[in-house]
Amino acid sequence: MAKKVKKQKRTGGEKSASLAGNAAQILKGCIGGIIFTIAAVLIFAYLLKSMSLSDGVIAPVNEGIKMIAALLTAYLATKKAGGPAWLIGALSGVVYMALGFFVFSLLDGGMGMWQILLSDLLTGLLVGLIGGIIFQPLLSKPKHTSYKRA
Repeated sequence: MAKKVKKQKRTGGEKSASLAGNAAQILKGCIGGIIFTIAAVLIFAYLLKSMSLSDGVIAPVNEGIKMIAALLTAYLATKKAGGPAWLIGALSGVVYMALGFFVFSLLDGGMGMWQILLSDLLTGLLVGLIGGIIFQPLLSKPKHTSYKRA
């Protein structure tokens, strides 16, 4: 006769703890992304001034910095998260882009255009989603199976 295996039900406290843990990982990832962005922008500003580069270089480099930072954010957020990596990566990309937009808008002295915010949010969603998909197999621990000799 087969034994019945009881499934453990998750209680509300465990679900909210998991949600809080994932939110904390997303926030940690976003802080890491913002720190990277500030450092990269400062280095780029120094290079721009010291090398006398044209103004046409600024926009593509800034977009590249944002995309690399969104990937870094997705990596940091999915590294120890307990949920689906693609979702956590996508959410972390969106939150990073929103935080970055507001931080740099405040530094600029006014809020930027909403079209740019919408474009940044979509970019963050896609880059974070792709990052979560890429990083999931890299960060998952291999399952150890034991083989018995015959």
